[in-house]
Amino acid sequence: MCIASFVLGFDLAILPVGIDFGVEITYPIAEPISTGLLMSFAQLFGIVTVISCTALISAFDKKGCLYAQCILIVLAFVGLVFAILVKEDLKRLKYEKLVKEQGKSSV
Repeated sequence: MCIASFVLGFDLAILPVGIDFGVEITYPIAEPISTGLLMSFAQLFGIVTVISCTALISAFDKKGCLYAQCILIVLAFVGLVFAILVKEDLKRLKYEKLVKEQGKSSV
């Protein structure tokens, strides 16, 4: 149980980094709006996943548990592929650097 808690805590440290990255790549949209949308869709995806895996386990018993685990592994792999394919385009950071440089040059 301690090892599982450690691994879960270690993995959850990526959550704020992912949300900040999502906010950065959606720059023209305000930060609270993009954060709220990211969190809402993550919650919705989690609810759908839990309900579908629970239905599989209830319907097929032990084989349903295997099916649910396979679905979760596939979803994790798809998420990994999408995370690898996303290009780092930090629009908000570029804009803040531009404003800072313009402020220094005008003084």
